Amino acid sequence: MKQPNGHRSNSHETNCARHHSLQQSPRRRIHQFAGGAIAASLLMLATAPHLLLLMRADYRTGTGQRQEASLPDGSRVVLDTDSAIALAYDGNERRIKLLRGRAWFDVRHDDARPFRVAAEGGVTQDVGTAFAVERDDDGVDVGVSAGVVRVTAPEGQEEATTLRVGERLHYRPGGSSERLASTDSASIAAWRSGALLLRDLPLSRAIHEIGRYRSGPIFTFGDLDAAQPVSGAFRTDQPDDALATLAAMRQLRIRALPGGILIVQPKAPS
Repeated sequence: MKQPNGHRSNSHETNCARHHSLQQSPRRRIHQFAGGAIAASLLMLATAPHLLLLMRADYRTGTGQRQEASLPDGSRVVLDTDSAIALAYDGNERRIKLLRGRAWFDVRHDDARPFRVAAEGGVTQDVGTAFAVERDDDGVDVGVSAGVVRVTAPEGQEEATTLRVGERLHYRPGGSSERLASTDSASIAAWRSGALLLRDLPLSRAIHEIGRYRSGPIFTFGDLDAAQPVSGAFRTDQPDDALATLAAMRQLRIRALPGGILIVQPKAPS
């Protein structure tokens, strides 16, 4: 008689456990749903600027991409990695808004409709030329590979700076501008041919420039800019090789994490 009672007790406990499990399932589903909703919300927050950029851009490249296109007036544009432009053509001017990244323009001149590129409050106007405009967190660089341009920074400033072949200018959103060292015309927008040229850049900036060509993010720690500035030529289609070279040159430690994430920091003194 004890054995059947024992079986009934085990069966009863099992049924209770199942009932308890069934009672908890909706809660688990609610928690899972809430977790998924939070993750989706974070994803939307992270991708919102990207989606907004896509809505504004007429031409756009992704990470590691380079695109050449003909514009409606017959001018040509080449976009570097992760870059975007928007067009605003009318009967009085051909205006390009550099929304992100880098673009090189080979302009079909038209005195009746000036060709202007706006970026961070400044405007670069064609005077029959080919030129590059590069936008970054630090401001905007303009370089001329053929002809002449006039750069007004910030927008509305009365006097413009004239640049000729090989000449370069850097300006900031606040309005300050400075001429950079001149270079040969082939070095202007060298990324068009897959070359990344670094000229006396602080180490953190050099890593940032290389990182533009990687699909995974790079996080830096430590006082990187205590090291010597970086100069050199690298391949835009081999950013990890460029980082490895940089690590060897400047005694850096690189750790790879899932998702293509890299952690870069100075090596500890031995």
